[in-house]
Amino acid sequence: MSNRIIALCGALALTGALATSANAIILNPGDSGTVDGFALGSVGVDYNILAQNSQDITGVNALGHVRFTGILETFVLQETATGDLDFVYDYYNNPNSIDSPSRVTVTGFQGWTTNVQYITDHEPSNLASTFIQPHTANRSNDGDEIGFTFDTVANGGYGLIAPNTVSMYMAVRTNATAFTDQGTTSIIDGAVGTVQTYSPVPEPASIAVLGLGALGLLVRRRRS
Repeated sequence: MSNRIIALCGALALTGALATSANAIILNPGDSGTVDGFALGSVGVDYNILAQNSQDITGVNALGHVRFTGILETFVLQETATGDLDFVYDYYNNPNSIDSPSRVTVTGFQGWTTNVQYITDHEPSNLASTFIQPHTANRSNDGDEIGFTFDTVANGGYGLIAPNTVSMYMAVRTNATAFTDQGTTSIIDGAVGTVQTYSPVPEPASIAVLGLGALGLLVRRRRS
């Protein structure tokens, strides 16, 4: 278990709280906005950590060349009062990476409400001492994908995820109450690295739409 996972778990255990969504962006499908931060030490909502994982990730470009490598950490937190789930992510870019990723996308949120923030007060890490905060976030038109964008200072951001730096913890608060490991997280900067990660269990209406689509295909096949 990395020091960053220990730091997040320790902060939750000590404070018993994650800040309420006063600074969160509510992202409906097709929405975008500037991301704000919150402190784990703020008075807020009690949480339990249900799952956590650390994975190696490699970014490969269209020519098959490796452009960056790093470590992705993911967490599933449950609000004790409501049972709602929050999904937390961070990415550390290894010192030998060539590229500085500018975007992190996560999938599996179709049908659920999503509020996004980043965490400001995590403890120092053995991986890196420079933390980069996301500048903006957006949600795809179908509601499935949430994207965090890291931008240069010249463009109003706080910097890219350069080699030997790590992102701030990115949090997606939802009204889902069950999770699966069938979502994906992608680290992007021309090259793309994608791994399977935690996401909400598909919302019932989304499952129904998929079922109707499959039924339509079956009917067409029978008629052909």
